[in-house]
Amino acid sequence: MDKEIDIEILKELKICILRDEQSLEDSLIKRLELAIKDHVEIIEKIAQNLQDSIDANFIDIIIANIENGTSCDIIKNIRAHSSQIPIILIVSPQSADRCIRESGLGSVQFIYNSSNLNDLLDALHFAARSVQNYKILEDKLNLLNQYKKAVDLTSIVSKTDTKGIITYINDKFCEITGYEVEELIGKPHNIIRHPSTPKEVFRELWQYIEHQKIWNGTIRNLAKDGSDYYVDSTIIPITDTKGNTTEYISIRHDITELKKALDKAEAAKRAKEEFLANMSHEIRTPLNAILGFVDLLRDKVKEQEEIEYVETIYKSGNILLKTINDILDFAKIEKGMLDVDMKPFEVLEELKHVLDLFMPKAKEKNINIEYHFSPSIPKYLISDIFRIKQILSNLLSNAIKFTPENRNIYFYVEYDSGESTLIFRVKDEGIGVSKDKLERIFNPFEQSDSSVTKRFGGTGLGLSISKSLAKVLGGDITLKSQENVGSEFTLYILAEPSTTAPIESQVQSKELDEETTKSLKNIKILAAEDNEANRAYLKIILTKSGMIVDFAQDGIEAIELFELNKYDCILMDENMPRLNGKESVKRIREIEKERGLKYTPIIALTALSLKGDREKFLEAGMDDYVSKPIDKKVLFESISKHTMKIDVDSTPFDGKPKLVLGDLANSLDMDEDDATMIIEVFKKSTAESLHYLKEAIKEGNLEEISKHSHKIAGSMGYMMGLDHVNKIAKECEIKSQNGEKIDYQYYYDKIKELIDKLP
Repeated sequence: MDKEIDIEILKELKICILRDEQSLEDSLIKRLELAIKDHVEIIEKIAQNLQDSIDANFIDIIIANIENGTSCDIIKNIRAHSSQIPIILIVSPQSADRCIRESGLGSVQFIYNSSNLNDLLDALHFAARSVQNYKILEDKLNLLNQYKKAVDLTSIVSKTDTKGIITYINDKFCEITGYEVEELIGKPHNIIRHPSTPKEVFRELWQYIEHQKIWNGTIRNLAKDGSDYYVDSTIIPITDTKGNTTEYISIRHDITELKKALDKAEAAKRAKEEFLANMSHEIRTPLNAILGFVDLLRDKVKEQEEIEYVETIYKSGNILLKTINDILDFAKIEKGMLDVDMKPFEVLEELKHVLDLFMPKAKEKNINIEYHFSPSIPKYLISDIFRIKQILSNLLSNAIKFTPENRNIYFYVEYDSGESTLIFRVKDEGIGVSKDKLERIFNPFEQSDSSVTKRFGGTGLGLSISKSLAKVLGGDITLKSQENVGSEFTLYILAEPSTTAPIESQVQSKELDEETTKSLKNIKILAAEDNEANRAYLKIILTKSGMIVDFAQDGIEAIELFELNKYDCILMDENMPRLNGKESVKRIREIEKERGLKYTPIIALTALSLKGDREKFLEAGMDDYVSKPIDKKVLFESISKHTMKIDVDSTPFDGKPKLVLGDLANSLDMDEDDATMIIEVFKKSTAESLHYLKEAIKEGNLEEISKHSHKIAGSMGYMMGLDHVNKIAKECEIKSQNGEKIDYQYYYDKIKELIDKLP
């Protein structure tokens, strides 16, 4: 280091010299221009000088006329006041050995009486380094104390040894727990553990910290008075220089009030969900009967006036259905549970379908819809066309609704290939939106003013749902509008081009196919439905299709009828008095197991239609789900699927093998010996599949059940006389593929019984 720079640094030192001569002092002042704090000749002044922030002490090893001791005593006195102040002993070569012996009194440096300037600089540099290090340490200690103070003021702090025994707690820990320090030190930290906290939480906690990982989580604790509180806890392992864990420090924050607020919000959310579910049920249930009977009337009425009445009722019912669907869609979006189905679609074809839907409505008001599709639009794009059409339908419906007669609506579509964005513009010449309402128009239940609801109707949810749907599809909706001039909505949707054409979906006919209609004849149904109008509607459509129906008005009555009669299928409503659908199904399944009864398919027939409802019904032991208002075709196809008859018991074996060797040999063009060999191979391969099927049934593994049922069914394809066994295995395969939770042991037992009787 440059000596000149060193000297500048050294000039800042405060030095105390203990010497009976002033030659050294004079030398330091004259040659180095140092600030000498004092020249001390007696021990009594040492303590006083230490109060004045001395940076270094020069002490002569031999000082004449010291009244109260020796220089050794002076060093002891200095060290008693501070272990940090550097001490530089002034010695003669003769007294050097003595100095070395006395150096055990603390950190010291030596210079000779005859030292030159460089020796002095080295000694002072030692003092400067010591002072600098001390100041750094002091600053860090001061900062650390400030950190500790801040943590203590805001956090609950404790320390434990590696066995979880408390070694330190701060005041805030005592404050929240109600314990005194003496009651906690030396005790296991689980003294504050709440008994309801799952043991898995603490197993995970210890697994983390024992592997020197920081653990963070929310814990429910117990105070001394028995009250509980919640903390957000961070536990940090403390290690020594060798990397071994020596203790754990825990820093916690009281989140009891936050937890209560979250619980309250969760309870409010659940209440809201229950309200929506109940509202869905209460509206959809009578609506099911209204639309059902009106649909029946549409086929019967012939007079023009009667037709108009029926159509008015039908249209009004569908408006009501759209309203409830809007509300349920809004609920799904709020919960983040809205389904999207991203797949290829043919753009222009789908857009023409949308326009075809609204052209008649526009024509009624003499409104002209002018449209233009940009040539840049790819033939196929990937997105959810159903949701896109839902948004466009809302925008076009609003445009027609709010545009006076004899005006225009403009519908333009283009594609930005750089951004992979499909852009729609719907512009009208309608009533427009005022500037102060523009920002709120996409809010739920908002319309431009209260009079709009009275004049035009609607829930005020359409635009909110549309904007949310656009965002789910990776886009957005913007609005430009001027009051009494018109509005322009721009919809952006992310949509990648597709080289694959969409899979053509067959047009769903409202008529049942002949096979389904035939399969419903003489099916015996138990329908649990508390609504009288719905019971009447179900009776008509079920009995007209050849089914035999018994009705129960609640869950208790359904169980009683089930115990008295055999049914091919049960239709089960959920919201019923006395006992709801899920509890009724649970009891029916218990009765089947207790009495060894054949498994009865149960179809949920309910107005609940939020996402997750279907899964809940299947988990409850039901086999399918049909929502209200009922689509008759969907209901009948579900009944047909779950009541497929397999005539197993009508062809008993009577102890004789059904399979005839001669027939098999003839069909395969081989002799009976070869046919016997085929049977042996068949039995061996089937035995293996049966073993795995049995294990899969034990584990409830539907995928494996389907796999091994398929193998068994496939291996029977050429075995004459075993087609009915093939049907059993095939049904087992189909039901497991559909995820039906039924008694598959029944299928296994039947297959094994028949195969065991082979020759």
